[in-house]
Amino acid sequence: MTLSHDVSSSEANEALILYQGEIVKFGRSPHNFGELAGANVQAHGDSPICGDHMTLYLDFRAATIMAAQFTSSACCAVCKASASMMTDMLKHKSLIEVHLLRRAFLRTIEHGDALPLDRTLLGPLTVFERLRHIPSRVECAMLPWTTLETALAQPLMTEPPAEPRGRPVGRSPQ
Repeated sequence: MTLSHDVSSSEANEALILYQGEIVKFGRSPHNFGELAGANVQAHGDSPICGDHMTLYLDFRAATIMAAQFTSSACCAVCKASASMMTDMLKHKSLIEVHLLRRAFLRTIEHGDALPLDRTLLGPLTVFERLRHIPSRVECAMLPWTTLETALAQPLMTEPPAEPRGRPVGRSPQ
């Protein structure tokens, strides 16, 4: 009887950790959901462990992510919340800032407690540090970030035309 009480208590704790606050809010009404017109980077991610899959779209210009969106037909609330909050945080970040943010998130998920500097970088993403108590959901939260890693390793699909600077060489001003 004690065993079933412990299991019930454990399941209740999981529900409290997962289905409250920001995770539920962003899981039910994700930001940046849908294909991104003008995306020049696209990556697909799958999790064989939980069955989640998603596609990440980035508009990447001059070493900066200008916009980010995602789609999925099979993503749990934790994965959607992670993707939603991640895409919010990626907008107008340089490649260096994106790598720092990604490393801070992965450290927080792996260790469960965000370091003070990581806490500053992550802002609202620190809500995912609670997942250390639910190892089966860590993969769900990490999928958007591993998909981001895949996206950043790909070449651009299209390069927007460079805007001319100054006047053309060999022509006099009119």
